[in-house]
Amino acid sequence: MAAIVVGGIMGGIVTPTEAAALAAGYGLVVGLFVYGDLKWRDLPGVFLRSTSFSASILLLIATATVLNWIFANADVPRLLTSG
Repeated sequence: MAAIVVGGIMGGIVTPTEAAALAAGYGLVVGLFVYGDLKWRDLPGVFLRSTSFSASILLLIATATVLNWIFANADVPRLLTSG
């Protein structure tokens, strides 16, 4: 998987986003067919958990962005550095 991500990006074959998608697909194939730890019936739960984790991270990023905008419009950085 590391060869796919690092080699693909450093070789100029894929972008980081594409490398992440390839790595996720590779992990899915390996989990389903090579190791057999992942079953087809487990996939909806796996996708639901990953969606939940992604949504919580994106909510944190969105909140931080809004707070950053509020601070910038209130000129808080200048107030903090003017002493």
